[in-house]
Amino acid sequence: MNMLAGAAAMQVKPPLLLLHGWGFDRSVFQPWEADLARYFHVRYADLPGYGDAAPALHQWCAELAAQLPQPVVLLGWSLGGQAAIQFAHRYPAKVKALINLAGNPSFVQRDDWPSAMPAATFNNFEHGFSTHPQQALRRFSGLVTHAACDARQLQKSLRVLLPTASPALAAQQQGLTFLRNWDLRSELMRLNMPVLHVLGEQDQLVPPALAHSLRAIVPRQRVYCVSGAGHAIFLHNGAALAAQISQFLAGDSTHGIAKTRVAESFSKAATGYDAVAHLQRQVGDRLFDLLASEDCAAVLDLGCGTGGCLPALRRRFPAAALFAVDIARGMLVFARARHSAIDCTMLCADAEGLPLADESVDCIFSNLALQWCDLASALRECKRVLKPGGRLYVSTLGPATLRELRAAWSEVDDYVHVNHFAPIDSVYTALAGSGLHAYTVTRELITLQYHDVRALTGELKALGAHNINSGAPRGLTGKKRLRALLCAYEQRRNARGMLPASYEAFYVTATNPGA
Repeated sequence: MNMLAGAAAMQVKPPLLLLHGWGFDRSVFQPWEADLARYFHVRYADLPGYGDAAPALHQWCAELAAQLPQPVVLLGWSLGGQAAIQFAHRYPAKVKALINLAGNPSFVQRDDWPSAMPAATFNNFEHGFSTHPQQALRRFSGLVTHAACDARQLQKSLRVLLPTASPALAAQQQGLTFLRNWDLRSELMRLNMPVLHVLGEQDQLVPPALAHSLRAIVPRQRVYCVSGAGHAIFLHNGAALAAQISQFLAGDSTHGIAKTRVAESFSKAATGYDAVAHLQRQVGDRLFDLLASEDCAAVLDLGCGTGGCLPALRRRFPAAALFAVDIARGMLVFARARHSAIDCTMLCADAEGLPLADESVDCIFSNLALQWCDLASALRECKRVLKPGGRLYVSTLGPATLRELRAAWSEVDDYVHVNHFAPIDSVYTALAGSGLHAYTVTRELITLQYHDVRALTGELKALGAHNINSGAPRGLTGKKRLRALLCAYEQRRNARGMLPASYEAFYVTATNPGA
């Protein structure tokens, strides 16, 4: 028996195995398949009791493990998320990373787990399904599509996928039993692979407050809440969600490799960086304008690069102990030589693991550095080292950055040529989970102009801003594809005869309230 099905994809892409949720089978993912196929080799598996899958959980897990020749990224939606946790717990060597979409480790409320569906609500639905299954399923499809911009049309489309035959209805009844009885918090806490939980802000079945509960029991795992999305998160904005998952895997499942590549790339770029850092200076000046007027005893420039902001910080805080941290040793070597007259302690370190004591600095200034980090981890670390009442000032990049270059490449091939950056929703989510208070986020779209594409790509190379995403092409880009890129970008030349390159900047301020 073969539980798996696959979609055509290039072998260079990582394998992604999808597990559907209650009420549907694998076909529910079809509208999302094209978005996922840009980054992954997509495969599917039936849940226990569906299709040819074994009804017993232990047998289902064993058969699925036997059919996986290599570890996969496992993505489960709703009940599928719970099944994914079960499988990853039993067969961790088969799972590279786990993506849990709108899945609650305990779907029904318990005395110590209020972020779930009330037991009375679930019992009423379960009873309704046992007596009038088709009516209950139609109601369920309405809950699933809630908050979608085309909810009515989606409901019609999904209802075609709802089961009508007795065997399928029996599997749904078993699925309700799983949802009622499974409490997988312990299994979830034992997982060692990278885990991403994605929740919908308007979910009618899994409360968005679950984000806080998950962060409390699994602080090492990433929790991301999609603004405006309902339970079927992948139907809200499938392209953006696929890109976000790809970004997570590039930054987490290969976290050490990605960070090493970032450090090496920026170290090599140090000597020529300042000559092309036009955007960095512009954004840094605007971030500096946000600084409060209070005196500070200790100030940290986080991600200092070549030290371009150090003179302004020293003028603003003449008596403060000044610290500068960067992950790229080459940048720090250059900064020391360039700013030897500035009294400053320079440290080579990752923003997610600062070599500073708890509550040791009054102000953290970080200009266009944290986009290369797991933002949630970096903000928690900032909160740790800030004194009570200490202030944080951060600029970072958003997903509209280099949108013209990304669009032009999309006309050439299906590889990921341009780095993805976190949307503003994930910035708010990271701030909410950091413990920082009184935070603000403002957005600015900055457009730089170039005479030709090579000037833009040459500048990006000189900055060290290389592509670190999964799905990036391996080896050199051929002349034919480069010519196709130039042709595609030329169509975007503006009335001034220039080629635009957009950058989306987020400016973040926050305060540490203390214990």
